Amino acid sequence: MQFQITQAGLQAAATAGQNGYKLVLGRYKLGSAVGYTPVPTDTGLHGTLLHTGVFTGYYVINANQVQYLIVLDESVGDFDFGEVSLELENGTCFALG
Repeated sequence: MQFQITQAGLQAAATAGQNGYKLVLGRYKLGSAVGYTPVPTDTGLHGTLLHTGVFTGYYVINANQVQYLIVLDESVGDFDFGEVSLELENGTCFALG
């Protein structure tokens, strides 16, 4: 899945650059929408919210890449999702895939 960084996400990154290059992704959201390409002006999911949670972990690949891990427990439910929103600690949609 490829992600589109939102304009709000880019603005947060620019601000973080002025304050020490620190962005913290706090949560993810899974949504129902399919068949669209995210654009920079998106502010969140296009479809119905199906699940939200915190990241299970992350791995630093190099100075420019971080891989985030999301594990859904079987108790979460039986659903298909088509979109993922990565959100900053303050709830701003950083990227949408």
